[in-house]
Amino acid sequence: MKKIIGIITLFTMISCGIYTKKNQVHTVFKIERTPCFGKCPVYKLELFDNKTITYDGIKNVKRIGKEDIQLTDEQYNNFIQQISSLPFADYKLQYGKEIRDVALIYVTYKGKRIQMTQGKVPEKLNKVIKETEQEFKIR
Repeated sequence: MKKIIGIITLFTMISCGIYTKKNQVHTVFKIERTPCFGKCPVYKLELFDNKTITYDGIKNVKRIGKEDIQLTDEQYNNFIQQISSLPFADYKLQYGKEIRDVALIYVTYKGKRIQMTQGKVPEKLNKVIKETEQEFKIR
């Protein structure tokens, strides 16, 4: 009887571990804008591999508050295609200097976090940020 209980317990532990790993959600892409002394937009937008976007509009944006947005397969695939076309591996980790009154933009993709100041963003990346903000009516 002890062997059967032990086997059932072991099977339960293993199957729970597999279940947990299959259902883990990972960040694919993230944009964060920090505050400045003026009217800079402040928000966080995070895309997950389960086709969900978590948005937190903090200040000086059209959409204030937290919300989750479920993307369609087409929206998700288009977004991924757009992001993966960027030369992310070639980007430096920092663009522009960190100045007290200047907002920062952070973009994270595949574990690489890039820090930028307004006006010091690589052109293709800036285009993706602007299109994302338009798509989700952030600014």
